[in-house]
Amino acid sequence: MRSIGKLLLASMTCLLFAQGCIREKMPPVVALPVELAPLLDALTNLSGALELVDNDCGTSYETVLKELSIVRREFDVVVRQNPNLIPRREDFDQRFKNLQTEATYIKQACRHEIFVTPLFISTDHMGGALGEWRARINFIIENLSAPVSVQHEVIRVNLTDVDITPATPIGTNFRDCTEGFCPEMIVVPGGTFMMGATQEQLNLFKISKDRRHWELPRHQVTIPRPFAVGKYEVTLAAFQAFVDETGYEVIGGCRTYLPDADPTGQTFRANISYKDIGFPTPANSPVSCITKENAKAYTHWLSKKTGKNYRLPTEAEWEFFARAGTETAYFWGDEIALGTNFANVYDQSSITANDFRANGNSFEPYPGSDGFAYKAPIGSFPPNAFGLHDVIGNVREWVEDVWIDDPIGNYVGAPTDGSARKDGLTLFGLSRGGGWYYQPSTTRSSYRDAYLSSEMRGTTWGFRVVRDL
Repeated sequence: MRSIGKLLLASMTCLLFAQGCIREKMPPVVALPVELAPLLDALTNLSGALELVDNDCGTSYETVLKELSIVRREFDVVVRQNPNLIPRREDFDQRFKNLQTEATYIKQACRHEIFVTPLFISTDHMGGALGEWRARINFIIENLSAPVSVQHEVIRVNLTDVDITPATPIGTNFRDCTEGFCPEMIVVPGGTFMMGATQEQLNLFKISKDRRHWELPRHQVTIPRPFAVGKYEVTLAAFQAFVDETGYEVIGGCRTYLPDADPTGQTFRANISYKDIGFPTPANSPVSCITKENAKAYTHWLSKKTGKNYRLPTEAEWEFFARAGTETAYFWGDEIALGTNFANVYDQSSITANDFRANGNSFEPYPGSDGFAYKAPIGSFPPNAFGLHDVIGNVREWVEDVWIDDPIGNYVGAPTDGSARKDGLTLFGLSRGGGWYYQPSTTRSSYRDAYLSSEMRGTTWGFRVVRDL
């Protein structure tokens, strides 16, 4: 047995049996078979390697890949000899594959300058991505021989008597059940629109050259049929109902700016969770600090509860319903000064409480004050023309598509029929709509971005659901 494995197993024994151990302050511990010691050593080394080395992402991810290769070798040995030793082996194996793909991509981007967006390989963002993966690997260490998490039976709800079909009048409000987790939905039309930014808007908002390709080329998209959209973003209470019924596990940790410590970067904080994001959170506000995977799990549960097909919106659907027939920068027009009347964004109340700075420079705030320094309760601001609240501001919203970075334009090859794009090399999710600490340039209807980690979660990232009719 290797030394690290011995120490950890001895520590676990102390936690279980020694006097004075405070068991309630530690994660649940299961005595590990000695056959897992080499794998445990490898995982521990990988966890330690998930740090930014000398502020160089190439070196950092090269080290991660080296340690990951050892983990995968030891993992395969255990699975071949006795797969029952790792009850969650399928999930863990997929996580290792995800990290392999992401680390390979980022290492190449850093070293060979194939990645056209330097912002994404900044010290802040790489540190956040590595922190998220460290939290995932530590979770695997803590649950290496733990049984598969029990998913309690999903009990179908009693549906309301509304009959929603493709022929239902546009603008109809409905709920599929009366329980609080059933979202209020609005039927929106299909239609054709221009997706992406105009060159005039990019110039007007002084979008930097390394970001312009994110929103180009502007192209025509047709949403073929009506569908239903959540009137509001999914709340913490609704998401918690899902967790309570299923026992679904949400990994702790979250990216957040630190107003009381280091406001210059988006730092991953292991002690933050969706239940406590570290800031004042009003009741009935949208959930945040969850991954795209977490959001999709909620939609699958809601579908089982109701027998209806709930899901995340595609990116094209999102921009279509967020614009609600407009071609301006925002659904209220092009006027920045009107923003605090319609959205919870980074403004004077925010800067007084937070004074965030990016890369040493102050964020550009909206003029005026929307009355909220952090998240706002859902429905606090007027809706757009489709009746949808907070499509801009409050929290960003996960969409179904994966992120693709193309120097010619990220929309090159994108679907034009409203479907999701899933042909990327990685699982990097993307989100839309800006949030409570987003600026005028990053809350436009066409604005989009992603972060280089499938484990990404942040204090301003949540979601909204759609439902097929």
